[in-house]
Amino acid sequence: MRKSFFTVIVCMLCLLFSFSQNGGYLRGGLFIKTIEYNKLYSNSNYNFNSKGYVEKRLLDKFNAPIEFYYYPDNEAIDELISSFRIFNDSQKKSWVLEFKYLKKDKNSVYSQSVIEETEVIGYSFQVNARFAETFHKKMILLIDKFKAKGIVSLLEGGDEVTFRTVVEDEVWTLKIHEPVGNALKMSDFCKQIMKDAFAKNLNQDDYIKVLNSFNF
Repeated sequence: MRKSFFTVIVCMLCLLFSFSQNGGYLRGGLFIKTIEYNKLYSNSNYNFNSKGYVEKRLLDKFNAPIEFYYYPDNEAIDELISSFRIFNDSQKKSWVLEFKYLKKDKNSVYSQSVIEETEVIGYSFQVNARFAETFHKKMILLIDKFKAKGIVSLLEGGDEVTFRTVVEDEVWTLKIHEPVGNALKMSDFCKQIMKDAFAKNLNQDDYIKVLNSFNF
């Protein structure tokens, strides 16, 4: 697992060089970028307007400082509808990474009935403040500086990803179909974290190095 992760690091650094002269979102798929109130009408009512039905099953109850949601191509048999979020557990005074996914049979694709009825499986890990705070800053920069250029590419199928962060009293959301550029780098990074969480093998020191290499 450690060897495969460093392979990902090398690939991501290559992407960093490739897009260093043009950080804009060029020739990517459709996207939606929103900034809204994080809470509606009371301190207990979180704003879930940017979350669809499936996403709310995985990222329920509140909006976290860091959220990532992955909906794979419908033909991808080896990928899981999955998410993770990182938040501060004030009671235990620690940061937590919560990983969840929709269960499915091996070598199959998601059907509508599976998506609506299947079991949600999740794991939680305690993570350090340095990793969480570095990640939060990079997620803010990614969404804040996201600028589209040119015209949208005509794409069939493909992955959909959602990045979300809480900034003071606001919740920022960026949904993308088939990300490119900086969004692709962050998406690949987030998917690697989910693979590591699935294997119960997080390496926060490596994650911090990758985050610090991002020049958003």
